[in-house]
Amino acid sequence: MHKGGNIVSTAAKTQWSFGESHGRFESPDLLLVTFRGTLDVEGAKQVVEMYREAASRGPVFVLVDLTGSGVEPAARTHLAQNVSPDWFHAMVGYGAGFAQKAVLKSLVIGASLFGKAAMELEFVTTEAEGRAAIERRRGRLRAKVA
Repeated sequence: MHKGGNIVSTAAKTQWSFGESHGRFESPDLLLVTFRGTLDVEGAKQVVEMYREAASRGPVFVLVDLTGSGVEPAARTHLAQNVSPDWFHAMVGYGAGFAQKAVLKSLVIGASLFGKAAMELEFVTTEAEGRAAIERRRGRLRAKVA
């Protein structure tokens, strides 16, 4: 579904588009991602690049809408091998069914099998709940730094 799609980003690298999916960076550290359709290997390569570019400012929180999305097995492998948990403070997903939750959890576990640190992952029901979860995590992060 994502074949032939190209990452499109502004000069400031705050917006990305790949197939039916897209991402947008919100200052100071939030990446909003909407996945639609089935992510193939080419799309997974573009997702890795989006995460890498967004995290070039420092670790980000990712709020991801998984409504109506899926991931091909080869794309899962590519993501597990190429996404660095160091790029993220945490990932919060919503709109996910059981299978989507299982896939995302397996990606987090897969990354740890490739010698990468564990990434915090949480599932909520709505975008508003996701934003609230990220705010709580931001507060905990600020408390650790202070």
